[in-house]
Amino acid sequence: MMWVADRGFSSQANRDYLSQGAENYIIGETLRGGSKDAALALSWPGRYHEVAENLQVEEVVLEETAS
Repeated sequence: MMWVADRGFSSQANRDYLSQGAENYIIGETLRGGSKDAALALSWPGRYHEVAENLQVEEVVLEETAS
């Protein structure tokens, strides 16, 4: 199972909850919002791929770090 959520669901509490399970998740993020994850995604090398006339995507996988 994979959870997919928009940026309105991206609170730290929601991320913590999703991280407890064995499932994967995708959460939309405002790239210019100033979060650590957004800054890391923007620094990721590679090119965007056009998937529609008005939509370009780049896959960025952020691994959870052990606390």
